[in-house]
Amino acid sequence: MILPGIKYLIKLLIFPFLFMFLWLGNNEVSFSQEKGKKQAPDSLKMEKVDTTRIFLKDTTKTMKWERGGKAGLTLSQAYLSNWVAGGESSVSAIATLNLFANRKKLHSNWGNTLDLQLGFTGQGKVFQKSVDRVEFTSEKRIYLKEKWFYSARLNFNSQMLPGYNSPGDTVVISNFLAPGYVFLTFGFDWHPRKGHTLLLAPLSGKFTIVADQALANRGAFGVIKATLDEVTDIILTLGKNLKPEFGGYIRYYYQGKITPTTSLETRLELFSNYLHKPQNVDVNWEVLGKVKISEVFSVNLYTHMIYDDDIKQKVDDEGNVLVGPKLQFMEIMGVGLTLKF
Repeated sequence: MILPGIKYLIKLLIFPFLFMFLWLGNNEVSFSQEKGKKQAPDSLKMEKVDTTRIFLKDTTKTMKWERGGKAGLTLSQAYLSNWVAGGESSVSAIATLNLFANRKKLHSNWGNTLDLQLGFTGQGKVFQKSVDRVEFTSEKRIYLKEKWFYSARLNFNSQMLPGYNSPGDTVVISNFLAPGYVFLTFGFDWHPRKGHTLLLAPLSGKFTIVADQALANRGAFGVIKATLDEVTDIILTLGKNLKPEFGGYIRYYYQGKITPTTSLETRLELFSNYLHKPQNVDVNWEVLGKVKISEVFSVNLYTHMIYDDDIKQKVDDEGNVLVGPKLQFMEIMGVGLTLKF
């Protein structure tokens, strides 16, 4: 059943989004501008204002939306015919779509991004997905002082297609909104230098959604599993579709050039649940390196590392843990085609 997951998604996404839009987007921010104080960074385009005006409203200072994005395709292929050393032909393809919509005002900005990624690999006659990702982020930042901002951030990520244990298997181990993760964070955003940002959010909520009831009944991804009759194995209470957590969140992001033709982008996210095993920190670390060949072609190396104590490697149909949490790692290398718009 996917309806419970959609119900929770509406509650978790719509109301916080409206809250940030109505409150943070239209509130009045008070600050004084005394002689000798440092001005806001150029990234927010802070304009010189009359120091007799204590309260500033965004009226004529409001800037228009800035929108854009890029699409990419990474390919690799191997073909074998009568190859006596053995082996099979293989092909892989990964498509990406990154969209953004940003709006800057006199003392604040609002950034929104949508990242989609889907990839398949085929070996012989067997095809399976290799990458599957849906991520939406909306962040409102209000200028505090030099290099510091108040931050309210909403992040949602999940996948598009079902995942299976192995190629050709019919046992579903993941699905759309199973899991789905929602992060709602409030804290401070620090920009120490160009390309570097550090988000410190001591007030954060992590919500794990498991909309697939079969997976929820098994207690997948840390939700409370179903209770069964000890004799008949009949389900007495269904597994929970939602697991809320309250804790602290840290996010470091860097994007810049190592050489004129080589760029690096990395994102490290850490989350600790204050109420349950705070020492077991969730880790999500992504690194993307690109070597530019031409305006549209590049050689890409992507790595993704995840550790989550709530994600077990193997769980049987009754929810019993066969293999506990382990470090997850993925690496993809190939020639990429990127088009900006």
